[in-house]
Amino acid sequence: MEKALIRVHIGWQPDTAFSEALQEGLPDGVSVTTGDAPHPDTEILVWGRPSLEQMRRLPSLRAVVVPFTGVPQETIEAVRALEGVTLHNLHHNAPATAEMAIALMFAAAKRLIPADAEFRQSGWKAREQPPAMLLSGKRAVVLGYGEIGRRIADCCRGIGMSVTAVSRTGGGGALPVNRLHEALPEADALLLALPATSETEGLIGAEEFRFLKPSCILVNVGRGATVDEEALFAALSEGRIGGAGLDVWYRYPRHGADRPSRLPFERLANVVLSPHRGADVDENEVLRARALNGLLLAAVQGEPIPNEVDVAAGY
Repeated sequence: MEKALIRVHIGWQPDTAFSEALQEGLPDGVSVTTGDAPHPDTEILVWGRPSLEQMRRLPSLRAVVVPFTGVPQETIEAVRALEGVTLHNLHHNAPATAEMAIALMFAAAKRLIPADAEFRQSGWKAREQPPAMLLSGKRAVVLGYGEIGRRIADCCRGIGMSVTAVSRTGGGGALPVNRLHEALPEADALLLALPATSETEGLIGAEEFRFLKPSCILVNVGRGATVDEEALFAALSEGRIGGAGLDVWYRYPRHGADRPSRLPFERLANVVLSPHRGADVDENEVLRARALNGLLLAAVQGEPIPNEVDVAAGY
């Protein structure tokens, strides 16, 4: 029997659309298995949260691919403990997540949710609400300048906004994060697309809110913990910022939580709430498969596998 070019295991049972998209253009010698029991000769493991014990039972393992953008901390720590194994992720959701950021920005700036609710109940009386924010000609500060952040910046420029980008180290036209406080006072919209790491946790806190304009709109499509929960609620409830659009939260169902925060954000009229649906589009599984296909083709051709995660930095 001809030896497989590469053995890949996917840690779930993908649907037909995913499977068909994954196989497009892959050489016949690529062996792909699925389910919760990896083949012992697996070289590339595609799984969001494999345990260290599972990975140690795979002596040929050389790469773990997390099939989404954010990488769980437990996966990072497990890969750190394995010599010669690299960690990667997929950026297939960047277009959809950037679109969600722009949708939330528009909804908050135009006060669409309270206007919709009042219009349904009171008719044309809804026109008496305060005027909306004009975004054209205003400044967007994009915090986090990876695949998603760059797309957000492009969208903002496309509607006539000026953009200041901020990233961990700067570069590519972005300010380094140690100059964040220079950018915040100019922000009419602050859009976050940050990973969750020890460096980003609470990066926007009480001190940072004091730099923002009272009219500023905050949008978060990265990770909830990058914005201090209490400081955000206080700034919104006290009217110290103009509003927010939130797609990421502080408590999730997989941890037994039935509400996204211990604080009542749902009572605030100046917040647009979204249940972490940034990547929830019809084409998501096909896009995920095509992105994985690109990584596997690189591996088969002997090239470095793209999207390597810096396990020391956490993203």
